[in-house]
Amino acid sequence: MRPRRLQASKYRTLLKPTENTTAARGNSQLGQNDNPRLAETKMKQHINTEINDLLYQLTITGLNAEQNQLICEIQTKLVQELRRKTFAPGTMNGSIFQTNAPYNNPYQGSKHRMLWVCSAGLLRSPTGAFVASQRGYNTRACGSNQAYALINLSGNLIDWADTIVFVNKENMDQALETFEGTGYDDDIGAKAVILDIPDRYEAFDPYLQKLLNEGLDKLEEIKGLPNSRPKIQS
Repeated sequence: MRPRRLQASKYRTLLKPTENTTAARGNSQLGQNDNPRLAETKMKQHINTEINDLLYQLTITGLNAEQNQLICEIQTKLVQELRRKTFAPGTMNGSIFQTNAPYNNPYQGSKHRMLWVCSAGLLRSPTGAFVASQRGYNTRACGSNQAYALINLSGNLIDWADTIVFVNKENMDQALETFEGTGYDDDIGAKAVILDIPDRYEAFDPYLQKLLNEGLDKLEEIKGLPNSRPKIQS
């Protein structure tokens, strides 16, 4: 997973310290009477506060491209370390998040990973994910509208996917706008396929499934995508 090129202005928005930072630090300090789980949570809150403050102070002074890149790399490594320590030793997630590319780990099998994206992630994309799963794909569904999607399109999902299926062009345009200049926009462009499915159907509507199956037929023909099961007859 390569570091993402975030602009300093975006850091200001994402990492601006919360009010009463001193109090936040105080509240996150490890107490003598805390149980281990609570102690770990407080320690993570403290670390996150310190990281955010440091990055904010660096970015308000203005950074060049190489400095932005370095901060992204540091941030990525810190997040990976926090994730690694989140899961108990001996669990599958514990093993996954010790790898350098947790979303491309070998434990999830070799099936082609297909991410479906509609607006809210409620109707068309979960139906598309269901239809594709019937053909043997490893699927997920999400929404491109960051304001109200049940599950937002995220960098983690973009990294995870082999193919990203947008149910229409509007959804891809929203995604490109959201991730403009971050490096993820390049990944979206490389992985994207656009269908033309209008927002007129309930989830798992038979006719919606028919349209999605037809779209998958064309997608497999054009892209030569693998599928491990016979196509579902609509």
